[in-house]
Amino acid sequence: TTLFTQIQELIKEKKYAEANAALGPLSMGENAKDAAYAGYLLGYINSCRDNPNAKEYLARRYLRENIQSDYSHPYAYVAYSRLIEDKNVGINHLKKVFE
Repeated sequence: TTLFTQIQELIKEKKYAEANAALGPLSMGENAKDAAYAGYLLGYINSCRDNPNAKEYLARRYLRENIQSDYSHPYAYVAYSRLIEDKNVGINHLKKVFE
């Protein structure tokens, strides 16, 4: 199995701290595709309501970075829009991606 598969299993098992620790180095790695996916997963982890260590500002940052990357994850758009209270701000961020 790949490292991402193992990390996804940790997330399914709600072992968010372990998944977060494994994703940190990947999100800053030189492989842009892996970094973007790691960022998406970090955004997801930080948006999980059952994660006691979740930080919404980190979720927004990681998801926004994923959306702005060349390897955006389709669910990042949905997750990001759910976190933004002012929908106009969310729409403006998304518009920048498509310009």
